[in-house]
Amino acid sequence: MFNSNYFFKRFFIFIVLISISALSISSSSSNELQFTFHQFFYNDIGMAAGDVDGDSDFDLLITFTRYMPPLNYCRVYLNDGNGNLMDSGQLLGTLNQVGRPYLGDFDSDGDQDAIIIPKVYFNDGNGIFTDSGQTIISRTYLSKIAIGDLDNDGDLDFINSNESRERLEVLLNDGNGIFTSGQYFGLIYTHEVDLADVDNDGDLDLGTSMNIGPTLIYLNNGDATFTKYIDLGGTFFTQGGIKFADFNGDGLIDLAEGNIQGYNRIFFNSGNNQFIDSGQKINPTEVTENMAVCDIDNDGDIDLICSDGACASCIGGIRVFINDGNGYFNDVIYVISSWSQEIGVADFDNDSDLDLTCPHLLLNNISDFFPNTPPNEPTNLSSSIDENQATLMWEDGNDLQTPLELLTYNLRIGSNPGGNDIFYSEIGPENTTPSFGNCWHTFQKILNLQDGKYYWSVQTVDTGFMRSNWYPEQVFYVGMIEADVDIDPDTLNLKSKGKWITCYIELPDGYDVNNIDINSVTLHYNDNSIEADWGEVQGNVCMVKFNRNSVVLIFNGLSGYVELKITGEVAGTVFEGLDTIRIID
Repeated sequence: MFNSNYFFKRFFIFIVLISISALSISSSSSNELQFTFHQFFYNDIGMAAGDVDGDSDFDLLITFTRYMPPLNYCRVYLNDGNGNLMDSGQLLGTLNQVGRPYLGDFDSDGDQDAIIIPKVYFNDGNGIFTDSGQTIISRTYLSKIAIGDLDNDGDLDFINSNESRERLEVLLNDGNGIFTSGQYFGLIYTHEVDLADVDNDGDLDLGTSMNIGPTLIYLNNGDATFTKYIDLGGTFFTQGGIKFADFNGDGLIDLAEGNIQGYNRIFFNSGNNQFIDSGQKINPTEVTENMAVCDIDNDGDIDLICSDGACASCIGGIRVFINDGNGYFNDVIYVISSWSQEIGVADFDNDSDLDLTCPHLLLNNISDFFPNTPPNEPTNLSSSIDENQATLMWEDGNDLQTPLELLTYNLRIGSNPGGNDIFYSEIGPENTTPSFGNCWHTFQKILNLQDGKYYWSVQTVDTGFMRSNWYPEQVFYVGMIEADVDIDPDTLNLKSKGKWITCYIELPDGYDVNNIDINSVTLHYNDNSIEADWGEVQGNVCMVKFNRNSVVLIFNGLSGYVELKITGEVAGTVFEGLDTIRIID
């Protein structure tokens, strides 16, 4: 039912904000942190920042409230590279049935798709979105989700808060952006959800805030099921949401809790699944419904930004709290008069600091005094394989602004060079969504993988969400190894005479060519395969021979260069090698 009192109250507030140029900023500190009003947007339900058109700057999706023009659609605004957001003309969703937008590469094709509650939209790579046909969330306006790889299978899943009399729901991705329901668990009336690896065991855990009740942290069993939980206590209305981040710089993920009645709290993670109330009472006289966490002042630690959101009794305000470096927050530094369901942070004008959307676009000027710089990539990447379990390890990157303990790391794994289809990460180094690294503060990832050859790398992410270059790509094998093969002759004349095609095989350190099963060695070209007739070991090389006439038949009528694959087994492990020869007909 339409709430006329609520509408006219919000409309009056809207007019007041317009009369003061839609924005006022005040500072209680003489530091150099300043924001400049850049672009006006109407009141929103939610927003999401990311590079949706592949041009290496941040674009913006905004779902507008149904009580103000341009009515309740989600619109796509494309960045011109200078922080000017231009309406693309797309109206996504069904009028008055549209909730918050979220971005991620759900179909694993390298661009940013969207979940615009309650539907999934696929991106064509140019920022044009198409409805996938999936309606995956029953509640629209109220539902919030948290996105991440919950089951460690390399694609993006999500958890739906429902914010109703339904419990939490896990939705699992098949890798192509098609979602199916997983576990239902937890309490009803969950307001906010956030994901992070709070126990450093390599999977994403879940934080939840309740409309009425305590904040809870559910621990992931590693397979996208959640059983054990940590109760942070309290009797507050914790509808203000939660955010995970390492506020005190000790390498453990802490938690910020916002409240609509009472003060905000910071809980420090002390390890062993214990969270300690820091004793801070942040923003005690104001409502906090939404929060963002990031390094807003480019000093390397993580600050806190609070909004009163859709509170009908509030004029509207965004409040910035600066971290002292130890996880304690100074009194409010800035108050920005603006009403927003969400707070967005991204470097929209590409000047090396994080700007705000709330929903108006506010450009941060701190880089004029303290510019952020990209971190350096991590070091000493290594891998170890135990049957089908791969353990990938790396050591610290470094950064001029961000302490080592606060750096996070992005891991990608692909089945092809430069790929991320096995373990998802944005390819970068340009940011496509502003976020911490997908491995958080950990220095290893353990995955169960099918037999094959894998390409992987890691990059460093600082607290301002700037990313390093990727470390030079590494290769590992599960259930197979890469052999060095040399096929003779290098040039094969199909009309010449001869009996054999010879291949010389060398194996990497740790494998003995004497253990090669000659009967398993096979030459492959497209769908054709020929088994070796015989072979022998000569020092550290295994020489095998294939019948020349059989090989000539598969190249009948061909000329030019062709790539051949040689496979076989050594002590039960598959090896593979490639070589290119020239064909003359």
